[in-house]
Amino acid sequence: CSAPWTELEKRVMRGAVLAQMESGASISVHPGADPDQPLCIVDFITEAGGDVERVIMCHIDRTIFDRDRLLRLADTGCVIEYDFFGMEKTYWPLGDVDLPNDGMRLQAIRALIEHGHLSRVVISQDICRKTRLTRFGGHGYSHIMVNVLPLMRSRSFSEGEIDAVLVENPRRLLTIV
Repeated sequence: CSAPWTELEKRVMRGAVLAQMESGASISVHPGADPDQPLCIVDFITEAGGDVERVIMCHIDRTIFDRDRLLRLADTGCVIEYDFFGMEKTYWPLGDVDLPNDGMRLQAIRALIEHGHLSRVVISQDICRKTRLTRFGGHGYSHIMVNVLPLMRSRSFSEGEIDAVLVENPRRLLTIV
């Protein structure tokens, strides 16, 4: 979605909600960079009759930078996705934001867990360019398992928390209900 979103985007989102209602699938949302837009999208989906607990709000690591706003979004019941794992640079060419590093992403996830939102967190890498592949000098598809998983353990994430974020939550969201 762009920010502000267009009538066409709203129409497409209504279609996604109808598809969710009919199929039981999750909706994966890529909000615009406006930090208030994810909550507006959740409100829109709720008003359209969608199942917010099966809505995955992507790109949170480049969209929401304050804990209060993050926790308000998580309180809606939607799933928070940190999907820039492996991007260990501040510069983001598509917006004037300071991207967090993996350690900062894990701190935000810890805050979500401490506020009771363990079942509402997923992570990924959003590999969308060949320069993020190992063969082209990037971190590659194994980054979460090779680098982030040990970092989670060293930061006192329990095996249950790790299993929820890496296995149980994605399984629930990828299962058609």
